[in-house]
Amino acid sequence: MSLANAGAPSRRANPSLVPTVLRQAGDRPYRAVIQRVFACYVVSAAVEHVNDYVETIRRYDPFLDAMKPATAQKVAHDNFLAVLSKRVRTSVVRGGSVENTTKLVIQRFFSEVLNGGNYSLLDELIGRDFVDHTPSPGQPGGTAGVRAKVEGLRRAFLDLRFILEEAVAEGGTVAVRYYWTGTHKAAFLDVAPTGRTVVVRGMDFYRVRNGAIVEHWHTVDELGLLRQLGRV
Repeated sequence: MSLANAGAPSRRANPSLVPTVLRQAGDRPYRAVIQRVFACYVVSAAVEHVNDYVETIRRYDPFLDAMKPATAQKVAHDNFLAVLSKRVRTSVVRGGSVENTTKLVIQRFFSEVLNGGNYSLLDELIGRDFVDHTPSPGQPGGTAGVRAKVEGLRRAFLDLRFILEEAVAEGGTVAVRYYWTGTHKAAFLDVAPTGRTVVVRGMDFYRVRNGAIVEHWHTVDELGLLRQLGRV
């Protein structure tokens, strides 16, 4: 099996091909190998494979293996995001399927903004006419509101991490099922810091147009969060 075939996208993700891809890498540029491994995880029906991808790269890449775990994870994660960013732009420019493009936009929002705190990308990922149908109390409109909501959550919960478990797209609309976890280190929902680690599940709808999010509906287990914080 050639390296090209081993890493080629198919209708189903096939992470089992990763060892073959890496063995046959030879002296290929590092980024080219990263893209081949990426292709084993992110396919036409991509949802969320960033965690598996990072762990695989750390396990098989000798350069990352020699690094401290935290550093290796950041390098692998940054590489993943760089390839994902290129894939989203390519899909939009080449006229990829609407469903594929919308999923990739949402995946990038979760990975780079919610998890990475990269607010500079909001002007690209959030449309100018964005409407949040379930805003937080006092939340501004548009991109500023998205940033305020994310900043507030990241400030209140140390090591905040969103895990996107499933995404289903129809046309320009994407429904997602996810959970987030973090350690409560600052006041949130009028609850003083507790130091507790919480796990909160949610389901959201996004509408994407021309590669940007233009509408959002949000449902989260707020009661479960308050129980974990000892408020109820």
